Amino acid sequence: MADHPLAKAARELNAYAEKHGLKATIEHCDLKFEDVTYLAEQRALRALYAKTGINLNPNYSMTLQMTTQQVFDLAHLTAAYMDSLMIGWRAKEIADEEKAADRPRDTDK
Repeated sequence: MADHPLAKAARELNAYAEKHGLKATIEHCDLKFEDVTYLAEQRALRALYAKTGINLNPNYSMTLQMTTQQVFDLAHLTAAYMDSLMIGWRAKEIADEEKAADRPRDTDK
């Protein structure tokens, strides 16, 4: 598993984030901080809704009143989803780079 793209991505991103911070790490991957935050927050809200049994596909607009604990949970879930989104994104790039490195080049014929 240590050589799997997910493991490589996690190690690489952790090291970069420790040195440069989360926002710089996201931008280093050519992504926008606001976009990653939005996606992660939407996934976190979906997880929080599912946990509380709220209909995830209502036919109407709804407003959710959250408890202090739910707001706390949302922040933690958002951070976890940001981490997983970034690892998945970078792992795909690593897998593509490894696949490209294994392909014979036209000049290698």
